[in-house]
Amino acid sequence: MERSFVHRVRFKPANTVSVSSNQACQRWSFEGGTAPVIGAPYSATETVESATTYRDGNRTVRGITSRRLYRDSHGRTRVDAVFLPADSTEPVPIDITINDPVAGKEYSLQPEQKTFNTVPWQGASAIYLPVTAPVPSTRMTVEIGYFQGAPESECKTVSLGEQVVDGIKVVGARVEHTIPIGTFRNQKAIDIRVEQWFSPDLGVIIQTTRWSSIGTEAIHRLEQVVRAEPDATLFTVPPDYTDLVAAALAAQGHTSAATMNPAYYSGPVDPSRLPDTHAAPVLRTDFSDQAAWEAIRDEIQQPSPQIEGYSSVTFIDDRAYEGIPIDRLLASIPEMYCHKFMFVVDAATVATQDHPVLVIDLRPPSGARFRAVTSEVYSIECNLSLGNMGFDDFARGAAETGVYRGF
Repeated sequence: MERSFVHRVRFKPANTVSVSSNQACQRWSFEGGTAPVIGAPYSATETVESATTYRDGNRTVRGITSRRLYRDSHGRTRVDAVFLPADSTEPVPIDITINDPVAGKEYSLQPEQKTFNTVPWQGASAIYLPVTAPVPSTRMTVEIGYFQGAPESECKTVSLGEQVVDGIKVVGARVEHTIPIGTFRNQKAIDIRVEQWFSPDLGVIIQTTRWSSIGTEAIHRLEQVVRAEPDATLFTVPPDYTDLVAAALAAQGHTSAATMNPAYYSGPVDPSRLPDTHAAPVLRTDFSDQAAWEAIRDEIQQPSPQIEGYSSVTFIDDRAYEGIPIDRLLASIPEMYCHKFMFVVDAATVATQDHPVLVIDLRPPSGARFRAVTSEVYSIECNLSLGNMGFDDFARGAAETGVYRGF
């Protein structure tokens, strides 16, 4: 599935919605931190068809059902990430995200474990119909790397007019851009083209086609669109699911989040088992320089310099973990641990000027890792937590220098 780099944002209240930038389309995505569209309920299946054309003229095409999407009249959304087992024709949910702007909460459900996490919903002001179409984003994955996108001033935008797709009126636009020589060590310029069809009556992108001159093509579309109110129970957590945040609070001796600071772990410590935490853990394993630790901690907690985003992490500061080897640390990860990744502040982090923290993939088989400067912890935590980008996407970004410093 094609993914785009996003931010979890605390938006200031606004009476109008600007759609003049390439990032504006994020406000209609189904990820966290977006503006709810009011009065336009629907459900649909999101599919991505990717294709690659090779030098010999051969072409491979792969279609996959990636997500099931729902939205009610109040702007609540639900996204079911699914996979198709080899021996079945019925998609199986592997991760569910519910954004509830009415209750002010965002839920992340793990169907296999029957567990869920809850964080405050931090979205923008509500959007009412009809919605103005955003300018297509030029962010895309090409065969040799991930292109972060170009400013509108560097792109050529062409209106494609209106048409009706499966009974839905859509407006089209095409954006063209040339990636310069040397961006990906490419010896020739790479032409890219993005064609988008947007429904003003639903406030969603119905289809996007991304193409590059080196043989990459991806078609992202919504199918089986039903313009009716989804079942209200889809936007609630099933009663038999376990609240991981409540369990983590209980483990730390707290009865509610109001009695603790979720940014700092204060519960019992057992080096043989990494504790459950409110958010992705930042584990301190080097205690040689208290001032450096405090500086690193402050850097991680700083808002994003571009927008009012912040890292949702929990610091674990206990000498029980001093100098713990990575293999022992990985062995301490409980089965079905509540987080998919963690950050480690080790001796190399403290001793190096720009404090590159160690980022570790906790998904089985766990152990993949890379380093990242503290200013990028926010973007890594946000995109990995939302499932918007994969661990490997960031690891590749660190491959050339050994440290991820942003795309």
